[in-house]
Amino acid sequence: PELGSMTQLDVLNVTNNEDLECPPQEIHRQGVKAILSFLRRVCRGTSHGQVELAGLQLETIMIPWPRLAPTLKALVLSRNALKVLPDEIGTLTALTALWVDNNQIATLPGMIARLSTLKSLALDNNAISGLSPGVCELVSLERLTLDNNQLRFLPPKLGDLQNLTLLSAANNRLTMLPASLASVASLRNVSLMGNPLAPLPPALRERLDIEMDIERQ
Repeated sequence: PELGSMTQLDVLNVTNNEDLECPPQEIHRQGVKAILSFLRRVCRGTSHGQVELAGLQLETIMIPWPRLAPTLKALVLSRNALKVLPDEIGTLTALTALWVDNNQIATLPGMIARLSTLKSLALDNNAISGLSPGVCELVSLERLTLDNNQLRFLPPKLGDLQNLTLLSAANNRLTMLPASLASVASLRNVSLMGNPLAPLPPALRERLDIEMDIERQ
């Protein structure tokens, strides 16, 4: 039967299962209903191409990476208590959307560079002080949101993201932008309110096709 129909279930043992990893301990502590909900969400990933694990108080990610890797398109990990992303994230090579906003992440794994089909990356409301160089290798990336972190700079190679249309990094500690952004022909929206920015590079100021949301200079 479907997991969600087991309304009278009191005990659920999913150990020693080669196809499905056990939920992490923080899910076990919440009881059977939380375990069922977690397993149901993960199981949907195989058939629907999306795993939605937002708001579950997750401190670790335990999902069947090999089984999901070929088809998973979207992974939603918003509003949890994650401090790191595992290297296994790099195995999800079909992923087009990764939302990890509202966690406690300080750095990103280098393996994120393998997500060559990723189009949307949400990292808002974390504790990131420096952007991983791997992010600059996400050649398909269109939307990058970094609001409310602790960023002091953006890497010069951000200009390599030639499909980027939106960059949002409001409320950080940025003092300058890489001039390479001016070469991103697809870029249309830049949001940088709440940063102590120096004047923009001349080439970027000349990009009248970009809607700039910044403190007036």
